[in-house]
Amino acid sequence: MKQTLKLLAATATLLAVLAAPGFADSYIGKIDLVQSTGTGTRFFIRVSPKGPISLYASVRSDMGEILLRGFYQKATFSIAYAPIVCSGGVTGVCGNVVSVTVDAMGGF
Repeated sequence: MKQTLKLLAATATLLAVLAAPGFADSYIGKIDLVQSTGTGTRFFIRVSPKGPISLYASVRSDMGEILLRGFYQKATFSIAYAPIVCSGGVTGVCGNVVSVTVDAMGGF
């Protein structure tokens, strides 16, 4: 009985870990393109060590507004994002923005 409970607990823990959203990743640099569609706003980075990156954030949120203003100012960012599966024909790495830091020397 104890062995069965331990096995069930281990299985439940493993399933919880596998079902959890991806761990945050990060990017430091500039944003190359901003695309706004009916489904949201995409901030695109053409060149990174991981290849092209598409990051999603609502421009109605603080992070989205900071990214948009920084894009116009050509600011350097440190962006943390939670990886997601790309959709809608988008290739490369995709993620939802979870944190943004702007370099003060970027003209803000």
